[in-house]
Amino acid sequence: MNIVLTGNEGFIGKNLEINLSIEKNINLYLLNRKTSKKKIKKYLGDCDVLVHAAGVNRSKNKNLFNNENFDFTRQLLNLMDKKKEKKILFFSSSKFNEKTEYGLSKRKAENFIKKNSKLLNYKYFIFRFPNVFGKWCKPHYNSFLTTIFYKVTRDQKIDNISEEKKIELIYIDDVINLIKKYLRSNEKSKIISPKGKNYNLGKL
Repeated sequence: MNIVLTGNEGFIGKNLEINLSIEKNINLYLLNRKTSKKKIKKYLGDCDVLVHAAGVNRSKNKNLFNNENFDFTRQLLNLMDKKKEKKILFFSSSKFNEKTEYGLSKRKAENFIKKNSKLLNYKYFIFRFPNVFGKWCKPHYNSFLTTIFYKVTRDQKIDNISEEKKIELIYIDDVINLIKKYLRSNEKSKIISPKGKNYNLGKL
């Protein structure tokens, strides 16, 4: 199975790369900002599955959200071989705030994937995860939980946190196992919203 993975330098992508690289019968091709246009075209022409984990969730440049989350997704799908059926695994957001540039760009990418699946000949599995945490998660970027732990262990002040608040969390290894399940799934296209576990923030 030829799998193209985008975003391997990010949190979920890095975990996926390490996990999939030791799987038998998988040829893993990494696609990131350093990949040449020639290689991108070749990888996408040969692949059976595109695991699209790349994206921007924090940036001062508002244009980056649309460019990286929507335009890049559209470009990737248009470069794939339309003659053979493929699978697209796309990581979205558990909750959209369509008043933000991030939320709008993710919604647009989702809609493009759903609308063009028959035209471009692929099945899709769109994942809407709750808060993901675990190894190689970066404080002040990937997870506010990781940010809290980072500050606690350095005796830094934590602002605006309600100890009674509950948060839904899912561990990165559970995310990876779910993704691996759908790599070989014959199910019809669908959106997947896995349930995490609810924790009291004060106890955490």
